[in-house]
Amino acid sequence: MTGSTDGEPRAQACRILASMREATSDCLGSDFASTPRLDMLAQLYLAECEHRTLHAWSLCLASQVPASTAHRKVGELERDGLVLCRRGASPESGAERSRRQRDHRYVRVSLTQEGRAKIVRLLDRLVSIWGGACPGDGIDRSA
Repeated sequence: MTGSTDGEPRAQACRILASMREATSDCLGSDFASTPRLDMLAQLYLAECEHRTLHAWSLCLASQVPASTAHRKVGELERDGLVLCRRGASPESGAERSRRQRDHRYVRVSLTQEGRAKIVRLLDRLVSIWGGACPGDGIDRSA
């Protein structure tokens, strides 16, 4: 990406979170690094920044927990109003669509306004902690 936008420091924070999780898992074991809901929210925010669509299956892989746990966490995020799940979102014939509606790999997941606001608030605080200014507020908290 060229140039810096308000979203770029947040997107970089998402990438740093993923790197920190991987380092923690490598050094201390996966039990120390398990934050599937945070990983999912960060991946969804990053996907929005990169204009990508994410499916539940991609979030399962990103969270690095068993698929059943990951699907349960997606459900928790949906019940908490942080994500929206659209089942059977791909255009195809009736029989194929019906089969895919039951298949969790084809569930498109996106942030809700509330979910986006919460992850943005967290990412802005992390950017501030790591020595930058929170995008949009004009305050440098590095001093």
